[in-house]
Parts: sequence; structure tokens; C-alpha cells
Amino acid sequence: MDPQELENRLTAWWLDIAPTRQEQLLSKPPPPMPWLEESLEQAGLDRADVDSFLDAKRLDQQTTRDAGLNPRPE
Repeated sequence: MDPQELENRLTAWWLDIAPTRQEQLLSKPPPPMPWLEESLEQAGLDRADVDSFLDAKRLDQQTTRDAGLNPRPE
């Protein structure tokens, strides 16, 4: 599978997941998620690819929480 197709499949899988499950996936350490393996199987995704995708999502989340756009209270 080419990298662009993989990225598209991962993004489609991510967008199809409920927001509460997205939060579970991004938490460190993640809680037990018995639904995850079935979800990956249905989407035809490899766990290693998903783990890399989630690591990138976590980094994006950390850098955008407060990017310095909000003024500091004086």
C-alpha cells in the first residue's frame, strides 16, 4: 500500500471513530479498549501503522493546546 493510500485509510478510520473513543486512543497510558482490534480488522489496518498515526496525533495535540495565541493575563 502506498503511503498516501495508507494515510487516507488511517484518516478515514479516525474520522469514523466516536470522539470519546478518540480521546481514549490519545490518552497515555490508554485504557483497555476491547473494541480496537475489531475496528482495525474491519478497516484493514495494521496496529503498528495505527500506533504511528496516534503518536503523530498526540504530538499535534501537544503543540496546539496553547500555541501562544492567547494573550497572557496581566
